[in-house]
Amino acid sequence: MKKTPIILCVCILLAIPSLNGCINAPPESSQCSIESLNVEPGIINLGESTNLSWSVIGATSVNIDNGIGSVVLVGYRMIEPMQTTTYLLTA
Repeated sequence: MKKTPIILCVCILLAIPSLNGCINAPPESSQCSIESLNVEPGIINLGESTNLSWSVIGATSVNIDNGIGSVVLVGYRMIEPMQTTTYLLTA
């Protein structure tokens, strides 16, 4: 009979540290990372297209300027810029 109370106490003590770790865990949104923003080929002639690709981890929203707009976390888009253009990704 004395073993039952001891086993219950050990189970409760093992559960407390796991609950404490959950309470102090940082939110997912604080771990945002832009892995890449690439264009291939990097140099094109007027009227040619190129592939713009990107990869972001942990963001709630991703935006690419110069007419691209809101995009998913990982993707690509064929673009045909009419002049030298810089694209800025914001996550």
